Amino acid sequence: MSGKLATIAKYYDYLEASMAKQALEDNGIAAIILGENLCNAVGIAPALALVELQVDTDDIEAAMEILKDFENPPDIIDPYEDGFDEMEDDE
Repeated sequence: MSGKLATIAKYYDYLEASMAKQALEDNGIAAIILGENLCNAVGIAPALALVELQVDTDDIEAAMEILKDFENPPDIIDPYEDGFDEMEDDE
């Protein structure tokens, strides 16, 4: 660990930032969120305040890979598109 932090993502929505942080921590990467109380402290509308997700500079590559998958999740299987709706009733 280098002890230096770098911003790897910015969010307008604290909840989304929090979920991204949790995804990183679930994969062993420590992360912090900056600006989470900005809206409350100065009364800025949430859409105008950015919160930043930061990780140690040594973890940037791994964190970006995790966030890539987090922000662009694989397609969910749709049972109707995959032919599962053609099941026969045995009644």
